[in-house]
Amino acid sequence: MQCLIRLEKKFRKNSVFFLITILGFALLAASCKLKAEQKSLTSHFEMVDIQIGENQFGDAVKQLKKIEKQAYDVWSYIGIYKRYAQIGETKLAEKLLKKALKKNSRNPELKAIYSTFLMRQNRLEEAKKLAEDLHGTKY
Repeated sequence: MQCLIRLEKKFRKNSVFFLITILGFALLAASCKLKAEQKSLTSHFEMVDIQIGENQFGDAVKQLKKIEKQAYDVWSYIGIYKRYAQIGETKLAEKLLKKALKKNSRNPELKAIYSTFLMRQNRLEEAKKLAEDLHGTKY
């Protein structure tokens, strides 16, 4: 009976250790994947910046559309928006901002950028309405 109890305790101890080890590897793999995605996104942005610098706006737009599929946070969307705006693609820039706000509706940075975009398009009433949410923030 004592032997059986010792075996059961040892089995539980080994099972817990095994589960913790598996969970650790899963977290490590997820972390590595996110870092790889960040590096990949950064390299895509660098390529787009080169294309913009060489006035290859059509190629830059194609690349930005691919990058949109990889956007994983607010700052990714802002980086894409910035480049669309830089090359004068206002329709694509606005579409992207709307998409980003739909996914991150409470983000003040996105609201500030979109309200500024609307003001630059002389859509002052829309900008004013959106900017009301920014009252009391640093924007």
